[in-house]
Amino acid sequence: MSETQGRKENFNLDELGYLIFNRLSVPKECRVRSLNETGAVVEADPDFSVSRVIRLLVPALEIQRECRVSWVQDCMHGIESI
Repeated sequence: MSETQGRKENFNLDELGYLIFNRLSVPKECRVRSLNETGAVVEADPDFSVSRVIRLLVPALEIQRECRVSWVQDCMHGIESI
């Protein structure tokens, strides 16, 4: 999977995504609520560590990228591409 070049910003999404913390971890399900070239807002359980680099996978949009969590508000997480 690879990110399509020139992808526009997408708001009001409700796409199934996965957060992967390392190669051996089980992917954690999330809902992608907005997405652009520099980051995304995902809805996930608030209990995962915000200090880690994660991989975001969105199969329906053919997106896979390395990210870092930049903010958390309840179950909403702002992540930025690195």
